[in-house]
Amino acid sequence: MQGSLGVPSLESGQAAEAVDDLVLSATQGSSRMEMVKLHVTIGGVAIPLDLPVFPTDPAPTDLVINDGATVSMWEHATSTAPKAMGAGNRDGKADPGETISLLLPDGAGYRAGEMFTFDSCVDRSTSNPSGGYLSWRLSDYWGDYDNVGASVKYSLPILISTSCPEGHAITFFVRYQLPNRPEHILKEGVVTVPVTGSDSTPPQPVVARVNGEVLQVDLREGSAVETATAFFHKEPDITLTVPLADDGVYPDLAAGDSVFSGSLRNASAGTYTLDVSAQDSLGNSGTIRVSGTFQLESGAPPPPPPDTTSPTVSLTSPSAGATFAGTVTVAASATDNVGVVGVQFRLDGAILGVEDTVAPYSVSWNTTTASNGLHSVTAVARDAAGNTATSAAVSVTVDNAPPVLSGVSAGGLTASAATISWTTDEASDSQVEYGLTSAYGQVTALASALVSSHSVGLSGLSANTVHHYRVKSRDAVGNLAVSGDFTFTTAAPADTTPPTVTINQARAQADPTRTSPINFTVVFSEPVSGFGTGDVTVTGTAPGTKTATVTGSGTTYNVAVSGMTGSGTVIATIAAGRATDAAGNANTASSSTDNTVTYQKRKK
Repeated sequence: MQGSLGVPSLESGQAAEAVDDLVLSATQGSSRMEMVKLHVTIGGVAIPLDLPVFPTDPAPTDLVINDGATVSMWEHATSTAPKAMGAGNRDGKADPGETISLLLPDGAGYRAGEMFTFDSCVDRSTSNPSGGYLSWRLSDYWGDYDNVGASVKYSLPILISTSCPEGHAITFFVRYQLPNRPEHILKEGVVTVPVTGSDSTPPQPVVARVNGEVLQVDLREGSAVETATAFFHKEPDITLTVPLADDGVYPDLAAGDSVFSGSLRNASAGTYTLDVSAQDSLGNSGTIRVSGTFQLESGAPPPPPPDTTSPTVSLTSPSAGATFAGTVTVAASATDNVGVVGVQFRLDGAILGVEDTVAPYSVSWNTTTASNGLHSVTAVARDAAGNTATSAAVSVTVDNAPPVLSGVSAGGLTASAATISWTTDEASDSQVEYGLTSAYGQVTALASALVSSHSVGLSGLSANTVHHYRVKSRDAVGNLAVSGDFTFTTAAPADTTPPTVTINQARAQADPTRTSPINFTVVFSEPVSGFGTGDVTVTGTAPGTKTATVTGSGTTYNVAVSGMTGSGTVIATIAAGRATDAAGNANTASSSTDNTVTYQKRKK
């Protein structure tokens, strides 16, 4: 290696004073300088330091993002092998939740290099302990530089966090090496990788190992793995299902290290292929075949045949054709030959609530989140083997709309009663609130009959008074409609007082008198009708057929009495019931202070 190194000016064996920084500068010679080996002695202790040199070359521009695609990778100086570098949807883009490598095209294959970043979008969790940390693997032995370069086994893909926003750019320092001497460095520099899309990648099995009766699978995932299951397959038709867990409970060795473990205690001996099925917290799921075959040696009896029997499930509530408002309970009954592990309800094909894993199976449905009208409800039951069954659909109607009120009016008004009427656009009950103010204070008994034409009577009202009222109707499922404020005025109180009447001789009448007729004045306490000739009784000592002639109207009348043939008294009275007022009340008998006139017949 050629080049020069600049160090602070110290004599050999001279102790350095305490300083904040020790700055070294390196100058390239004819060959590239990859490493500075520094020997420092502190307190008599020799400390060797190998410091990588970061050149300032232009960044590589021909790198390829690999997110799970199988490509030809250089393993040694002259041989390639198919490898899948990273894990993802294999579209050549960096998406959240994917594991990526930046590959360098080199002839008939690609070379993998080292990638270093401290970007916040690179997962540094226990599931990816190497992510973002400087981990140069330059050689196995300094002197010979054997296996220096893009050996696949030394390359560490980077896991992008599932929360990384689209459009974010991750900056890497990358280095690609060749396995030959002395020019080991192929390319290196700083590159920027844009993040696109969202996390649609299911958990990816990176490595699977069989250790005795324990299966271990390394799963790479940008969010969190929720479920994982391994399926061993052996011809002709044997499948061994192995649930996997990362909970630190045997057979798992450590919780949260992304190594999922399962027991092979019941496996029969033989050669198997392996599929791993997993789902992450975002719902991304998939089943991936792990390359190669696996030899199981336990010799236990073969597993039972797979469960292919689907559960049976039926809805027990609601009933078909029911109409609902507000929150209701949807329930189902489910059975299985092995056991039901959960029932998921669906509304119009979409998931309704969370899966219920404990019988009796039900979910609470807030119908206000659905549109008014007809809807279809189903239930999907599943067993541990993944068999599912869907119930027959039940059609129900959601009605969260109150009745529409119209034609509110008051009629049949009397001094103490009224009838309130209105209509609704659907059958509903009837009730009226009423009172002397808009605060009401009184309410009629609920008429529970569901009708569309409503009529409610009010009684015990105050006469000749303004009353406030509003109507209320609730439909069959409980939606309540309340009208605005209305008013009506009751009639005046009924007239039950009979008119009184007085009869006295007319003001200008002479008494005694020789003139005929004799006049009397009749005064009623209120206007009357039906009073006339024949309603006045004439008595007295004056002989002759005395006749009373009545004129006038309203409250005042004149009575002219004639027909006297001799001297004597003339007396006029009115009996009860001879006239009526506007309310139909008949008069009382007359009273008088002077209803007697003396008649003196003229002498011849």
